[in-house]
Amino acid sequence: MTADIQIKDRVDTVEWDKFCRENGGNVFQSPYFFEMCRAAIGYHPFVLFAVDGGRIVSSVLAVEVRFLPGILNPIANRIILYGGILWEDSECGINATQVLMQHFITFKNLPSFLFIEFRNFSDAAPIRAGLETLGIQYYDYLNYTVNLRPPLDEILKVVRPEKRKKIRAGERNGLKLQEAKSIEEVALFYQILKKTYQQKKVPLADSSLFTEKFTAYNAEKVYRILLVEYGGQVIGGQALLFYNGIAYAWYMAVDDAYFHLRVSDWLVWKTIEYVRSSGCSLFDFCGAGRPDEKYGVRDFKKSFGGEEVNYGRFIFTPRPRLYGFMNSLYSLGSKK
Repeated sequence: MTADIQIKDRVDTVEWDKFCRENGGNVFQSPYFFEMCRAAIGYHPFVLFAVDGGRIVSSVLAVEVRFLPGILNPIANRIILYGGILWEDSECGINATQVLMQHFITFKNLPSFLFIEFRNFSDAAPIRAGLETLGIQYYDYLNYTVNLRPPLDEILKVVRPEKRKKIRAGERNGLKLQEAKSIEEVALFYQILKKTYQQKKVPLADSSLFTEKFTAYNAEKVYRILLVEYGGQVIGGQALLFYNGIAYAWYMAVDDAYFHLRVSDWLVWKTIEYVRSSGCSLFDFCGAGRPDEKYGVRDFKKSFGGEEVNYGRFIFTPRPRLYGFMNSLYSLGSKK
């Protein structure tokens, strides 16, 4: 039954967080990520809830992101559901999700957009058919997760032998791991990240996404940045988000001038050690690309022995021809 479903754009934050945690929600569906985006330049988050009898049964946290700068903004705008849709595992929750999404894609306050992308972190099969009736299309998309419950030596055993060799090499090279404790250290990480994205010709979020909530969320153990130090200099880092016992590999960057030191391999393993010691039960690599496309990052993540999952993604393109043209334009300016 959906007659009693109400759509709201705000609820009590405590109730929102409770709904997320009790229904297996991820950090990108949580109030924490909403506030991070709201504090960031160039990001505009908004959230909708389906409520039944005063109880949240489905939610969607979306973020408006610019696809291209300048005069193309009105036709190049994109909206991303970084964590996908969250719903209560019940008939009411599934039915309410379809009502919620029908409202969402026709929401009067929704900014003009080229496409809406839904990035799933769990199995969306129960809601897939309902979304497809609304013109929201599914496509396969892989990810890797590492179970942190076994002893550390057992986790290391499933890492590929050549990867273990590189990790040991990084250790011998004198790399050191430290936590960022100040905004200044976050800025050092961002500069390396910015350099990496510029080399790939891929847009990067404004530094405010990384700095504005760092002090508060670092204290709450929701957001950490691990830095790699070599010879007294920061040469790489891993930004992590934590929620509900899961650590999310949000952003990672390494100065390519130090590639020969096996920094990336060493950093990922040290990150796994770190998040396990922090009490997390799962390490999420946050995406590994489409299975039908070549993607070097996928091979890198796969080599750490995690479980491959295919939760897929959804996309909504009200103007498919324009989307195809703009996507091709974007691809021409980016390195694969």
